[in-house]
Amino acid sequence: MAQPAPQKKPRAKVRWVCRQIEDLILGQGMQPHHRLPSEREMSALFGCNRITLHKAIVQLCSENVLYTLPTARIHVAARPIERNLWQLLSFTDAINAARGTVTNQILEFAVEPATRQFSKLFQVPLGEEVVHLRRLRCVDNRPATIDNTFVLHKRVPGILSHDMAKEKLFTLMEEVYGIDISHGDKEIEVAWPQKWESRILELEDGEPALLMRARSFSQSGETVEYNEQLARADTFALLSEISAEDG
Repeated sequence: MAQPAPQKKPRAKVRWVCRQIEDLILGQGMQPHHRLPSEREMSALFGCNRITLHKAIVQLCSENVLYTLPTARIHVAARPIERNLWQLLSFTDAINAARGTVTNQILEFAVEPATRQFSKLFQVPLGEEVVHLRRLRCVDNRPATIDNTFVLHKRVPGILSHDMAKEKLFTLMEEVYGIDISHGDKEIEVAWPQKWESRILELEDGEPALLMRARSFSQSGETVEYNEQLARADTFALLSEISAEDG
């Protein structure tokens, strides 16, 4: 059993409890997403009050050591998956490269008429058929992103017959439909999910997420795919390459 919390100033006590929690994780060999004891149990274990323990948990959540669920359960956080923004990789390939495992749940898969936004994006008339694929994507069995992907239906006829919970869209586009994806662009911003999105991603109400908008282009510069990805902010570490300008 851990020794009672030493008599220290409040900040020092919180740091001491943080170290006790980290020692507990290491000592018991807890893996990512392992559930820790309750706050009541840990306060008794460490000999500290609930207020100090809660502050330590909040601190470790901010450092991505722990995460909590709306049920008040406390879990060991996974190390964020690094995604290189300069690489044109499918979501699955990027996660696999980081030794993660992706599973998908189809939320919507249908053909819709192009709105003004997609008419302009794909340079087609209003009402042109657009395939909309919405998926909940889990990394290592934990909700990570809600993906909304849009492709012109005439480019991918018959795609609705494919099992997009198992198949990779980029692979289908290139190998089945002969669509050459040569480059893309991406923008990222902080977003506040709707309630149903927070529920699916297991976020607290009002907790922000990352919204990533990406376009994929053919060799000739045509937009062939558009994707909006709402991601838990603790899932990814986004990397960008910077180089000094000549002269």
